[in-house]
Amino acid sequence: MFRALIYGVIFAFSATAWAEDKIEAATSSGEIVTLTTAIDTTLEAYLVGSTSAKKSVLILHDRWGLDSTAKTWADRFAAQGYLALAIDLYDGRVANKNNAEHAALIMRQIDPEWSDVNIKAGLSYLAKKTRERVAILGWGFGGSLAFKAAQLDIASLASVVMVYGYLPTGINELKKVTRPVFGVFSTSDERMMPEELEQVVLLMGKLRNPFVSLEVDAAPGFVDESLPVFDKDATERVWQQSLNFLNETL
Repeated sequence: MFRALIYGVIFAFSATAWAEDKIEAATSSGEIVTLTTAIDTTLEAYLVGSTSAKKSVLILHDRWGLDSTAKTWADRFAAQGYLALAIDLYDGRVANKNNAEHAALIMRQIDPEWSDVNIKAGLSYLAKKTRERVAILGWGFGGSLAFKAAQLDIASLASVVMVYGYLPTGINELKKVTRPVFGVFSTSDERMMPEELEQVVLLMGKLRNPFVSLEVDAAPGFVDESLPVFDKDATERVWQQSLNFLNETL
């Protein structure tokens, strides 16, 4: 079951956006690059695609770290003509996917301000490569950070896709949003109950902030092929709609 709501600004989605044909990943793999932040720290990232691309996307991994899911989505964007960069927000650490507590421990150790610095470095890197504004897409932990980035008024940021991440519900937080956001939410995610999402949709409409929401009848984590909750059909649907949203807002 999918239920989409659009408030604030109506985007002209093309008919192909809702197609369910699978888009294959890029056939060539990318490379690991090292980025330098504004405070002279460094981080590694997976880069794939042509530097002559007119569109680019920064990918933020979930709580497990920079894994195959983030890299596969980067490959898929590259196959669509994007320059894609999946940054490592965990400084090389990777959580054990059989141990959610391990992932939670690493997340708690990540300084939010440090994450902001790394995200800005990723956006700057892509903007310099393509000389265009950049989109962000993230899941879970990365989805929460993606939405936060939409509140920071970063000049190089064009739009944001967040998938089952934390979404604040207070108007003081929501009014900080300065970029179009596409939010995908699981109907079984206790962090965002349906009534809370409805409240956010209402507030974003009143604020005239561009916000598209999609509710998916699948468990959080459904885009990760290595997890038991992986849902192929839901993943393909979200991929198609995320791609269309970014094509329309970049």
